[in-house]
Amino acid sequence: NTPCNSALITVGGPAQRISTVGCDASQDDAVPFSGTHDNSAWASFVAPASGCIDINFDFESGVITFRSEDDDVEMSLYKADSCISTPFEEIAYNDDYSDDRDPRITIDAASSTKLQGGETYYIVVDGYQGDEVTGLLVVSDPCPV
Repeated sequence: NTPCNSALITVGGPAQRISTVGCDASQDDAVPFSGTHDNSAWASFVAPASGCIDINFDFESGVITFRSEDDDVEMSLYKADSCISTPFEEIAYNDDYSDDRDPRITIDAASSTKLQGGETYYIVVDGYQGDEVTGLLVVSDPCPV
C-alpha cells in the first residue's frame, strides 16, 4: 500500500476497513514518522471547508484484530503537494492506544493547526513494532460550519 493507491475516505462518510496485514514499509523510508515504519497501510481524504478533522481507528466495531493483546496502532496525518511528492510533512501523530479509548487524531476549533479545505491529506496506520492490525478508519468533521 502506498500514498498513491491509498483508500480515499469521504469525510463524514462510511468507515473504511484498513489492514496492515501483508503490508511492508519499504516504500515509506522517505516519509517522516514519529514512530517506526514497520507495516504501513495508507488512506487519504479531502479536507472539509472548516479545516477541522477527527480521525478514529475504531476498536468498538469488533473488527479490529491483533495477534496478541500487546499489539498497538500508530497513526500519522500528512500533507504533501501530491502522493508522489516529497517531503511529506507530518502534521499529527498518535500512539496512545489504551483499553478505554480508540487511537485518534483530532484537529478542531481549539487546535493551532488547521487543514486547508479542499486539499488532499494522507493517513498512515502502522502496527507498532510490526504488529498486524485491522480495523475501521472513520474520518469526520468535528467543527460546525
